[in-house]
Amino acid sequence: MCSGAGSCCALARTGAPSSAESASTASSGAQPSASRRSPFGGTIAHGNYTLSLGPRFSYAMFGLDGFAFALNCGFDRVRLPAPLPVGSRVRMRAVLSDISDIAGGVQIAVTQTFEREGTDKPVCVAEMLTRAYTG
Repeated sequence: MCSGAGSCCALARTGAPSSAESASTASSGAQPSASRRSPFGGTIAHGNYTLSLGPRFSYAMFGLDGFAFALNCGFDRVRLPAPLPVGSRVRMRAVLSDISDIAGGVQIAVTQTFEREGTDKPVCVAEMLTRAYTG
């Protein structure tokens, strides 16, 4: 599922942090033996951790030129259709879903689809809302 030139951001790694890895690493703090007995066969990343990667990937993919400032307004829809095992590689696709006028600027909706390497089902699909103001 992670194909298409320019449509995905660089891969990030989830798992225990090390000095050689990027800021997108995390430690789960879960008990390894209990995690192995789970339906997932091991520790999985928290959905909020996956969602928190969105701004990091977005900044690497696009910018908002011509505005004085922008505010992250949150998310309109968030779905977590598949688990993200710790140690997996994940990347994000971003699609501009909507732009609407608001007082002093625009509201931008971007659909973010997080994909785990080697699987077809996304691990997270979220619609991020941003308001960009002209002054």
